[in-house]
Amino acid sequence: MIVVWSILAGADRMELENGMELRLLSALEVLEARREAAQLAESQGERALCSNACLLARALESGEKAGI
Repeated sequence: MIVVWSILAGADRMELENGMELRLLSALEVLEARREAAQLAESQGERALCSNACLLARALESGEKAGI
């Protein structure tokens, strides 16, 4: 695991063994993920699972950059 350090936020990215990167999310991204999870969850018990899935989906990045 390789950690890239930022002066402002400490470790802002971690390179995972499978080549993907895990990055810090902005406050806006966290709020958006919470809203998305609330819409996906069908019960209160599913809310935490959906929240974690939405946060990970935003925080994980593959090493490949998608072309626009």
